[in-house]
Amino acid sequence: MSDCHIEWLNILKHKQIPAGSITFEIAENLFFEQKDSHLESIQKLKQAGIQVSLDGFGTGYSSLNYLKKYPIDALKIDRSYIHTMVDDPTNAILVETIIILANKLGIKVIATGVENAEQLTLLNPECRYAQGYYFSRPLPFNEFKKYIETQQPAKTKKLTS
Repeated sequence: MSDCHIEWLNILKHKQIPAGSITFEIAENLFFEQKDSHLESIQKLKQAGIQVSLDGFGTGYSSLNYLKKYPIDALKIDRSYIHTMVDDPTNAILVETIIILANKLGIKVIATGVENAEQLTLLNPECRYAQGYYFSRPLPFNEFKKYIETQQPAKTKKLTS
């Protein structure tokens, strides 16, 4: 990934895509495996306006140091926590703690793998973003566009209450 940021920025420029409309998602385990080798590239992407999301947070080698050291805009709580928080109070507490911590650090939180209303209800109200089959299965672009156009504000804004 050392010069990968240059390639990404060139592609965005060539395609006339605003950098601010892109979120670069990085798997949590990449930080552990590569240590600091990607920090410069991540910083260059951030400087260009691209947001950075840390995916799978809590599954591998989670470290609070990542949240302090790397310029993370969002972290995605792994679906394994979301799926088990209904039956496992410890996971529910961990999810709530991650949400509170991230919000205090100014980092967006995305709960991944939300599949039912009970899971959605258990999320701390400070978790304003969620994805999962509860909302929709993955869709091709044209179907996604139709889906977004037909959504009622109540369903898409459920997490902001």
